[in-house]
Amino acid sequence: MERGEIAAARELLTGLHPADIAQVLISLPGRARRSVLDSLPFDVVSQVVHYANPWHISRLFGQIGLRTLSRLVREL
Repeated sequence: MERGEIAAARELLTGLHPADIAQVLISLPGRARRSVLDSLPFDVVSQVVHYANPWHISRLFGQIGLRTLSRLVREL
């Protein structure tokens, strides 16, 4: 995904419920999923993890950057 596409995806996703964001992210191909995840604010990512079902969480953890994952674990 290019920067403009990532920014547009971020804007669209931040207005959705976190569980819906998880569903959208899961539907994206791996690289696009990682790019969009990396662009989301930390509070949005933490809410996605909180509201997502366990299957979505297991799929998303493989795409979350180490720094974000470390911060999520500390805050949980």
